[in-house]
Amino acid sequence: MTHRPPLALGQLLVLADQATCLSDAFHLLERNEDLTMTVMSAQICTAEELARDLAKWDHAVHILSHTHPTLTQARTALHAVTQHTRLAGEQLGEALVTHGRRPDSPETSTTSAQWDHKLWSAAHQRTRAARSLLTLVPATCVQAAAALTHAVPHTATIQDIAATRQGSLSPLQNAALRATAEGHLSLAAVGPSTILLNNSDLRLTMRTVNTLVNRGLVQYDNGYTRACTWRIRLTPAGRAALLSSLAHPVHGSTPSAAPVPPPPRRRAGRC
Repeated sequence: MTHRPPLALGQLLVLADQATCLSDAFHLLERNEDLTMTVMSAQICTAEELARDLAKWDHAVHILSHTHPTLTQARTALHAVTQHTRLAGEQLGEALVTHGRRPDSPETSTTSAQWDHKLWSAAHQRTRAARSLLTLVPATCVQAAAALTHAVPHTATIQDIAATRQGSLSPLQNAALRATAEGHLSLAAVGPSTILLNNSDLRLTMRTVNTLVNRGLVQYDNGYTRACTWRIRLTPAGRAALLSSLAHPVHGSTPSAAPVPPPPRRRAGRC
């Protein structure tokens, strides 16, 4: 009997997006924004829920790896990021517990809801640690989805990929979709200009991103503007297109950051 993951493969990309959003929220906390007990409690609950969802995939891929050894690496990575996500929530909880302000403590007034400087200083190191623990979660989810489409091809068709493939996308555009899913792309307002922040190894321009926006595959998240940045996120159509490219990769050269220069030639001469 073949065991299938409990959710559609697209859900793995949703979890990747949720991890990126949670990391962005932790970044806002580091910048001393939204420092209220209500916001912090919500982030702790979000981290715990994300860890539970990742644990379901960890268990499902663990079962599949018994009959598909190629999934062993994906399962190991999923197990690791599940633990990291759980620890991220615990880091925030410990910042509150240290000061006797547990996440479930009631807030009696607007004044008590605001963090004092001492509490923020103590939590600053914890929030930074929590954000670092989420670094690998988005990429691991995308890699697990790719591994599942290759090891168990029939799972890639479960409520994910449209009947027609996104065959008109170029290899660079497909790579840009993956970089978006892995949380590498965002925008920053610098004076009157908007620049692309790219943490991946791809050579991307705003023209490529705007093409994906116009096709309805990615969108800008305005909720991140308080950090002077817009997060670029996949739309449902973008997730379907990415899953299609993972299930049916285009054979050929893969876009990279820059070509590796050839080694310098030795001059002929005497020793």
